[in-house]
Amino acid sequence: MAQSVKKVVILTHEAHPLRSQRYFLRLLAAQWQEEGIEVRELCGLGHFEDADVAVQHVNLTVVPEQYVRFLDRYPIVVNRRAVDISKSRISANLVGPEDGYPGPVIVKTNLNFGGRPEKALRSNGSRWSGLWEKLLGHAFRFAPLTAKTQTLKRYPIFRSLRDVPEAVFANPDLVVEKFLPEFHDGCYWLRKYTFLGDRHAGICSAARRPIVKASNSVSHEEISVPEELHAMRARLGFDFGKFDYVVHDGRIALLDANRTPTYRSAVPTERLRTLARTLAAGILSFTAAQDDGHRSGSIRPAATSDAIASR
Repeated sequence: MAQSVKKVVILTHEAHPLRSQRYFLRLLAAQWQEEGIEVRELCGLGHFEDADVAVQHVNLTVVPEQYVRFLDRYPIVVNRRAVDISKSRISANLVGPEDGYPGPVIVKTNLNFGGRPEKALRSNGSRWSGLWEKLLGHAFRFAPLTAKTQTLKRYPIFRSLRDVPEAVFANPDLVVEKFLPEFHDGCYWLRKYTFLGDRHAGICSAARRPIVKASNSVSHEEISVPEELHAMRARLGFDFGKFDYVVHDGRIALLDANRTPTYRSAVPTERLRTLARTLAAGILSFTAAQDDGHRSGSIRPAATSDAIASR
């Protein structure tokens, strides 16, 4: 890795430090350090350090304004523009009760990851919050959808809009999205596009259940990333992250856009380490872009990438 980046700072929310979850960025940071790049985490806004590149890694759906202003002090910021990843902004397939859409639909929280990061923040980090979250998690599996529902453990699927409880449409914290599965060879498929700067990778996972997860996947295969995904990424202001999408009836449907991706295994797999090694070099593209006159972000993806993601 060419040494055009000497120091990287990672800005995290004070309630969500890197050590709090298995963030993929931890693997990237370790790779940068192996290459001789200094990496410092700024957890909260109490301390400022100069750096060649700052990475915005705030695990909330909407980045608080004070964090945005803090990052304005840096000339190069990864994910400077990716400040709002709510479903109402990300999804092009939301529907309302009067839309007349005839197919199946899925109810999601407008907030990312079921609204759980925001809920944990509201708990103010009390020593009971972990237990409380687990108890509520079990309750959410069976709780009815109401006009006050803010968090979902699972996203319910309905055969049609007529079957969706009226309270859902009166709830600003919930959205209704067309359920557009990709199904072939007896399995549901989910495609993942992981990227940093000009480096990227694609993988497709298959499961026998409609909601494809790492825990229920039965196979994985490497895939190419269509140009349309790169365009979506630029439009949404993403420099680093992971997009989940499907190809339904020949059209791409973006399901989720995540700027703080995680991995599931307690010990990173060799596949994950390979992905980290491949994507880590993408950090250099931001200083190259600055040399070309760009302030930050919107790096053109490289033509090829061999690594594949594993979550």
